[in-house]
Amino acid sequence: MRTPLSVGSSARLWRIGLLSVAIFMGLLLVFLGIFEYRDARRNGYRITEAQVLYMMLGFQRQLHQQRMPISELTESLYSELAAEGVHHVAFYDGSRLLHEFGKGNLPLSPSGFSEISPSSPVEIRFVEDNLVHARILLPQRGPMGMGRRMRQGRNFGPPAPGDTQKMVLLELTPKDAIHLRDRAFQIMVLDGIAALILMVAAIVFWKLSRRQDQLQRQLENDQQLKLLGQMSAVLGHELKNTIASVKGHAQLLEEKLAGTPNDANATLIAKDTLYLQKLTEQMLDFARTGTMHYEKVYLDDLAEAAITFCDAPDVKIDITGDDPTFYLDRHKIQQVLINLINNAHQSGATAIRLKITNSRTGLELRIEDNGKGIPTDALSRIFEPFFTTRAKGTGLGLALSSRIVEAHGGTIVANSGENGTTFTIQLPPRERKDTQ
Repeated sequence: MRTPLSVGSSARLWRIGLLSVAIFMGLLLVFLGIFEYRDARRNGYRITEAQVLYMMLGFQRQLHQQRMPISELTESLYSELAAEGVHHVAFYDGSRLLHEFGKGNLPLSPSGFSEISPSSPVEIRFVEDNLVHARILLPQRGPMGMGRRMRQGRNFGPPAPGDTQKMVLLELTPKDAIHLRDRAFQIMVLDGIAALILMVAAIVFWKLSRRQDQLQRQLENDQQLKLLGQMSAVLGHELKNTIASVKGHAQLLEEKLAGTPNDANATLIAKDTLYLQKLTEQMLDFARTGTMHYEKVYLDDLAEAAITFCDAPDVKIDITGDDPTFYLDRHKIQQVLINLINNAHQSGATAIRLKITNSRTGLELRIEDNGKGIPTDALSRIFEPFFTTRAKGTGLGLALSSRIVEAHGGTIVANSGENGTTFTIQLPPRERKDTQ
């Protein structure tokens, strides 16, 4: 049979595995989108290069097949290529501009390109993301016109001595490359959004599952506390009368043996009986914290009454706020203050202050002391039933205080350090109609 611990560990490992897979898949989607976008940009460059090469071949074909001046040929080239995104065509003889058509966005000249290479009749440069400059080298052999010599071999290398390199420069918007790049960018963005949704969903699922585990543990803890309360109630009722009887006989025995050698033993019996009675009363109080009896309480009376029943000799009171009253269960909150002030006194504090602040957001009760403080490793467990750091402590005082505060819909927090300990209680405001 699988124990709850093994089931919880398996569920935790399953959640960690699911979260890891989701994060891995999300990162994989992001990287795939980035790589696809980079490939699209490279492919766009190749497509643009092929497009310019196609333009060069078409220009050379017209150059061989038609009898017309080079200016008319360049104009014809510009007219044909304008629909393909070309908006500036310039014909150069070396560095000398012969003809140009259209208007470019950026200056277009041979100086913007690299040195002439025999193996590179076409060179393109992306001067901007959406703008390309291209250079097309024309053959060196044969005159610029029709004739047999023009159809003889073609050489795109550097011109012979005394000759100049003739070239056509283009400025164009590579529509196909831009479309390919934009589509890849959209896919990359969609991959990123999908990855983000996947990872956020995994993290939300992780937090919700952890929250469910916490609620399950809290439910189990509440059930244990409920059983503990029922057991405490039964045990307390069974022991109450017996302890009262033992206490009475112990006090009579203490009076009878006063001044005798057995006086100390009788006093010890009476003292231990009082401790058992106090423990029994706390167990019964712990089991009876479920029902709240709210009433309008004057805060100064509440503070004075709590201090009256405390062991601490001197407690400073500081009450602020516009309204001197608050609706709460007087006796239970008074018991909480008594427990906290007595704990401060037992920790060796020489200065204890009770601060009460009443505002629109609720009631704040703060107990500050300059005692030795609570050990760090014990601070997270001080509200657990039967947990105590004192040899004679019952471990029920703070647990009872926490249950009473929670039954009021409030919170209790402890902060401790070298300069002492502070307990802060926050109670939400309650209207008269809510009191019963």
